[in-house]
Amino acid sequence: MLFLRKRWLLLLDIVGLIAVGSAVVYVAFGETLVESESAIWTLWGNFTTDLILIWLGVRVIDAVARWSQAWSEIRGEIRANLRYMAALAEDLTPRYYDWNLSSLRREVEWFTRSIEETRARVASLTEDEKQALRAAMARGEEAVDASAAYIHEREHASGTRLVLEALFDLHAAEATSHDHRPVHLWDFTQLRVAERDIRSLEERKTCDERELVAAIDRAVAELGKAALPPDLEHACDAYTATLRKLPPLRAVADVALEAFTIATRDVERTIREADRA
Repeated sequence: MLFLRKRWLLLLDIVGLIAVGSAVVYVAFGETLVESESAIWTLWGNFTTDLILIWLGVRVIDAVARWSQAWSEIRGEIRANLRYMAALAEDLTPRYYDWNLSSLRREVEWFTRSIEETRARVASLTEDEKQALRAAMARGEEAVDASAAYIHEREHASGTRLVLEALFDLHAAEATSHDHRPVHLWDFTQLRVAERDIRSLEERKTCDERELVAAIDRAVAELGKAALPPDLEHACDAYTATLRKLPPLRAVADVALEAFTIATRDVERTIREADRA
């Protein structure tokens, strides 16, 4: 269809050029070619004028149609970008993988920069749409920052947990080499059960902060059941401190992502409804 459209426009341009050439000949040499009062003179002038007007009219209509189509495509691209970012935000929960967060961060940064720097994108939006879009992107930046803080602290907790278990294994190995088991060494079984509860709660789409706190309290309680040597006690304190930071950070991240998703979908719906009107 595009080929046919271009072909017919090319034929129209050829006709238009012929009409312009005819008009030039009519003005410059018409009186020498035919009598000025004859029927041919009148027919020639009218026919040339009609052809030029038709050519210009179709070209103007085509230009308006192309401009309208380009305008609609730009707004359609904006809506598609907004839907994609909302989907990224939804995919980030509940596991909060760092690579998901990186994708969302790149999209928010690129989209914010694109909207401000690309004149066609800015021009295609009304002032109300621009304000709503800027507000949504501000919420996106907040969601990215909150998610990054939660992921960082969760990775910190994993690191301190590895240190704790390594120290425990070291003490266990020393005890085994001396054929005795000190009373301060405890079994990790119950701690692992409590930690599974924590992971199970974190993998929910909407994580209840109170339930997560309760699961962490159970893990901390397991750690506090035995008298520990100084190095293990210090490792336990570091681990429990990072665990207790997780619930509020997760709650903030969940709320920020939900607010960003809602704001993004609201802007997309506003643009879509305006395009249909």
